Formats: sequence, structure tokens, C-alpha cells
Amino acid sequence: MNSAATVNLSSEVASALDLQHLNTNTFGDLLLRAEILALFGSQIDQSRVSMLTAASPLDWRFLTHTLKGAASAVGAIAFAELAARWEKQGLPEQGDDRSNHLTAYDAARAAYLEAVRKALG
Repeated sequence: MNSAATVNLSSEVASALDLQHLNTNTFGDLLLRAEILALFGSQIDQSRVSMLTAASPLDWRFLTHTLKGAASAVGAIAFAELAARWEKQGLPEQGDDRSNHLTAYDAARAAYLEAVRKALG
């Protein structure tokens, strides 16, 4: 892998998970950090399902607001930014709009999982 690709991968992982923020919130406790990362991983899987089934603007706002808060607490920057944007935009129409959201969600999830893999070694 060339150095430019390494820098891009590193910046993508860094934007997916702010380890300094997480370490501050977990007081450097590695077991607590691992547990929180796993819990948020479960939450993002559940939230994806909720994205597919959100039927009202209230459902959507609850989903995106909850995800934004949890992602911010963990340091999952990409998820926090997506959720904040989606909360502001409101419930997407079925079809292409929701499909585009899922594509972005899946990319953020993949980056988060890669960041977790690197963080946990």
C-alpha cells in the first residue's frame, strides 16, 4: 500500500472513531472501552433495521437523535455527523432517498468496525 493510501485509510479510521475521546470517557480502562465499543456496534446494527422501518417523522427523529447522542458519546464521529444531518433533514422518502441513506450508513458502519478492529488490536 502506498503512503497516500495509508494516510487516507488512517484518516478514515480516525474520522470513524476518536480514540482520545473514548479513552477520556472510559478513564483509560481497556475492558470498559471494549465493552462500550461492542455495545455501540450492536446499537448501529439495530439502528439500521430501524431506518428501514421508521414510518413517521417522530420515529425518524427519535432514531437519529438517539444515534447522534450515542455516537457522540463513544467518539464515532462519522455516525454522529450522519445522524445529525439526517435528524435535521427529517424522514426520507422511501426508495432512492432511503437507499442513499443506507449506503452512507453501511460505509460509516464499515469504517467504524475497521477502527474498532485497529483499536482493539
